[in-house]
Amino acid sequence: MIRWCCAFALLLGVFSLEVCLPPAFSWRRGGQFIVAGKKPGEDVSTEFVDTTNGNFRFEEFDFVDGKQYFAEIIIKNKEKRMWTIRTETGTGVIKCTCVEATLPPTSTCLQKNATVDGTIRVGGADATIYSEQASVSGAMVYQEVILTTGDNAPVLTRTFDTRTSVYSHNLYYNYRIDVPASAFDVPSFCPTQPSGKITVEEIRETRPKLAEMLRL
Repeated sequence: MIRWCCAFALLLGVFSLEVCLPPAFSWRRGGQFIVAGKKPGEDVSTEFVDTTNGNFRFEEFDFVDGKQYFAEIIIKNKEKRMWTIRTETGTGVIKCTCVEATLPPTSTCLQKNATVDGTIRVGGADATIYSEQASVSGAMVYQEVILTTGDNAPVLTRTFDTRTSVYSHNLYYNYRIDVPASAFDVPSFCPTQPSGKITVEEIRETRPKLAEMLRL
């Protein structure tokens, strides 16, 4: 898939050379999104990616319809496990659940149909604007990605998903390419065995930002 609010993405540029982020990195993302029929929302997340070992961590504060909650998700693809640690609204109670999850490999590259739209200056540095699109569950997802020219550090993404009618706008900061293995440690109070299964489609429906990070 393509949505990389998480646009972990980089690209096949004008010279037909594939440009990708390294296999392991982390960043913080601040986003705003509009869901059809609902009030605009905003979220802030910290995201860790290690595609070599199939490990992912997603920490997010969400603000939707005036309510706030915190969720932390750890995925270990080789173990086919996904843990969710969440603070329940209004109680402060923290719960951890484990489900079986079989996910496809995650790419750190833009789609092969990505094109260069132009260049801009960001904080004194040159940045390149790319556009890409992909078909997801029979609908189109369109994304604009801004990366610093040369080292491809992510700056901004704008995404529109025609399937869900969700528009999102995201800024990236604290980008690092050194990710410690401890970033994917599962808390000791979490179960080790899954209590159920989750599909790719369910992740897309219930966790669109996580799906963007995983490019599902």
